Amino acid sequence: MDYFNSAGGRVVLGKEIGKGGAARVYCDSKDPSTAIKIFHDHVLQKEKNLSFRLKKLFDLTQVVDFSIQIGSQNKYLGSFPRDLVLNSSKQVVGYQMERIQNGIELSEIVEGRNVNTAFQSIKIKKKDDKLYNQFISQFLYDPRSTIYNRFVLCRNLAFAFSKMYPPISKKGAKVGVKILNFDIKPQNILVYTLPIAGKFAIVPYILDIDNFTLVTQSQKLSPVSPQFTPHYRAPEGQLDEYYDYFSIAVVFYQIIFDTHPFTVRGETRFRDGDTAEYYINNRCFAWGKNRKFLSSETKQDWRHNNFNFIDAQLQTLFLRAFDSDFPGNRPSPTEWFVEIKRFMIANNGKLNNLFKSP
Repeated sequence: MDYFNSAGGRVVLGKEIGKGGAARVYCDSKDPSTAIKIFHDHVLQKEKNLSFRLKKLFDLTQVVDFSIQIGSQNKYLGSFPRDLVLNSSKQVVGYQMERIQNGIELSEIVEGRNVNTAFQSIKIKKKDDKLYNQFISQFLYDPRSTIYNRFVLCRNLAFAFSKMYPPISKKGAKVGVKILNFDIKPQNILVYTLPIAGKFAIVPYILDIDNFTLVTQSQKLSPVSPQFTPHYRAPEGQLDEYYDYFSIAVVFYQIIFDTHPFTVRGETRFRDGDTAEYYINNRCFAWGKNRKFLSSETKQDWRHNNFNFIDAQLQTLFLRAFDSDFPGNRPSPTEWFVEIKRFMIANNGKLNNLFKSP
């Protein structure tokens, strides 16, 4: 099969580096910093507007700066298309994106609390002892040594999302397009580090952009089969950007407190279900209005109780995200970025002594 970029130049696939139900990913044989995602034929046939959405998303990248400046390097904040990939019939069948070679799923950081089981993808699959030891030392959950890095990760992730909600042109103007995700979760975010001036910059990279919905005043381009994940699904269901704001807040809470905000232990007044989705729908946030109905096991959980050691401004953002009757009251990524940055400056040098551990 012959492939071409948007200018008609030939695209030559290199080694396959990943695959899934929707597509295969290859390295670019000409450029080691580029990966190429090619969608399966059955996906292109089922997702009737996928090719058109990718075109629109590529057009958007020509107007909006979806990148982060890290030292002297300009890095994409996610798998946004560097260019489109077309087949010999000039149909869009994939796209080129920045290749992340030493990244891991954010889910591994969220779940990285046991030194014997954490970051196994690096240790077993990549067999990279140096990288494994780096991630163990920087991200294994320990309130006494790695909380600072986790706050940095949340701050940088908030900044990345702030460039999408809403997207702003490179000249600072509104572009009249909303990007909606509806499946923000740790499994759809990579984390990698870059050496900068003797230290490591912590960089997030957002995946699964082909699941995006694009909305203008006159048009809504959505996947035929959008993806959702119960643990990150807002109680009101799919509506608008405030749905995504809920998911983002869940991710922040998990990174910082090492537990889901709706983790409930022991008996509660709510006895018709015991899943995270059930507790989300019944507003069982550990610090919300229904706290009085939760068990002492939940109230005394040391992870939830570290909530007491962040300041009132950050607490308020979590309460707005999880315990407001109005989805539109949820904090935006920009609000998170400003408050997390302010909190880190106010606690400079003290973050790793802030929380309690078991």
